[in-house]
Amino acid sequence: MISVYDGHQAGVGRVATDSTWHHWMDVNINVISAANTIDWQKISRYYINLAVWLNPPGISTNCLWLSVAASHFQDVGMQEYVKQAAVTELGAALRQHLIVKYGPCWVTERIWEIIWQRKLWPWETLRDFEPQTDWLRAAPEPIEELVLGHLVKATREAALTLQAAADDAGTRVKALPAPEELFAEAIPAAMREFGEALADDFARGSKLTRELRR
Repeated sequence: MISVYDGHQAGVGRVATDSTWHHWMDVNINVISAANTIDWQKISRYYINLAVWLNPPGISTNCLWLSVAASHFQDVGMQEYVKQAAVTELGAALRQHLIVKYGPCWVTERIWEIIWQRKLWPWETLRDFEPQTDWLRAAPEPIEELVLGHLVKATREAALTLQAAADDAGTRVKALPAPEELFAEAIPAAMREFGEALADDFARGSKLTRELRR
């Protein structure tokens, strides 16, 4: 059994407890790790996920910054990051790439950490409208694709700079912007677009509802 407390939303630390000690420091875990079966892969993933989850705010999001930047030089970037592609197409490609690498929960957790850290949605909003916002976590694709798509666009110029330097060893690379600068506008832009899309959906839904009731 695992019990957790997410104190980040309240401005304090996180807590995790589990009901097993012999899967941390006993002969049992030595045997499982030596066998290196699917059981060990699951347990070792739990160790990694727990360590990431317990990080202070801002630390684990660095993993996302690095993953987005690196993706430009991986298959997803070379095949899917077409300049004319829509933001949602870029985001969908990156999201699938990250899910394969880290799992869907990792992607969702990183996105919501950014939303909390940058206070893009106040805690009071999510608390007061929890029944209406629960579906965002149940079906997170729209907001995640927008956020990730804007992150791809925000890192494109830096990626091209690094690519040019790799192609020509004599090229001097100017100092790249810090991740906070690269993403300062990307995340809020995604949130604004998501809000506008929601408003349009509600407007169309309200119109259809009135017609049906009539």
